[in-house]
Amino acid sequence: MGPYGYVSGEQMLRYVKIDSSSTAIVAGDGLSIATDGYLKKAAAGDVIRAIAVEALPTADLPASDGAVSILADVGTTAIYEWPADAGTVTQALVFTYLDFGGSLTVNIAATTDKTLYCIGVNTDRNTVLFNLVRTAA
Repeated sequence: MGPYGYVSGEQMLRYVKIDSSSTAIVAGDGLSIATDGYLKKAAAGDVIRAIAVEALPTADLPASDGAVSILADVGTTAIYEWPADAGTVTQALVFTYLDFGGSLTVNIAATTDKTLYCIGVNTDRNTVLFNLVRTAA
């Protein structure tokens, strides 16, 4: 399977500053707020604020907050595809809000953060097609 990530639609690209607490980032990773507006690689259950367009390997991680920037999609119109973190996707997920499952996955059983909006599923690949959602978290 794969690759996962950007599918189509208009991206709103901008350079975002990375927090020193971030772990290595690959293109397509979800990014969440760490401290003071700096972003980090998101963990399961985090509210996604952007999706990385560039990778940031461990060797290049910043020693201080904001010392490194990467290109990311900060918009809400692009469509992305990630697999379910567990379970099987169904048509019933379409037009529902879902949570980030961690490491390029969607938690199809959680709707606490509602950070991803499902616009389609691929039952053959067990993936969710989604847009980012702006929430007031």
